[in-house]
Amino acid sequence: MRGAVAARCRMLDLSGGSSIRWVACSVVLLALAACRGATTSPGVSVTCDVAPRPPAIGTPATVTVTVAEDGKTPIAGATVRVEGNMSHPGMEPVFVDAREVAPGRYSAPFAFTMAGDWILSVDAKLPSGVSVRRDVDVRVVPSS
Repeated sequence: MRGAVAARCRMLDLSGGSSIRWVACSVVLLALAACRGATTSPGVSVTCDVAPRPPAIGTPATVTVTVAEDGKTPIAGATVRVEGNMSHPGMEPVFVDAREVAPGRYSAPFAFTMAGDWILSVDAKLPSGVSVRRDVDVRVVPSS
């Protein structure tokens, strides 16, 4: 969704100059930032970890997601998708589907395409049909 907003900001034709475009895009992004966080289902927790820490450009990264009921009981059989967006507009989002590696534990390789601040949005659709979303901030460093 953030990629679509960035594309819309690039397509805006506000003939008042680049400062108006910048302000318009900033307002849209601030509105989106206010909506960030977790879409929760009572009793369901979604955690996300990225390895290595910190992730670096050119170094393979792995995103591991844990989905549990009451923070304890793993929820197997979920469909987990991770969307990565830079915190600034103009970059294409990165999408990966995680596979279940253990009950309630999902993993996916993730290719960070640029150093800087990223937002990983984890969407987990539970076997019950309930969807849970969690946003995680990640700082990616340049390759060494």
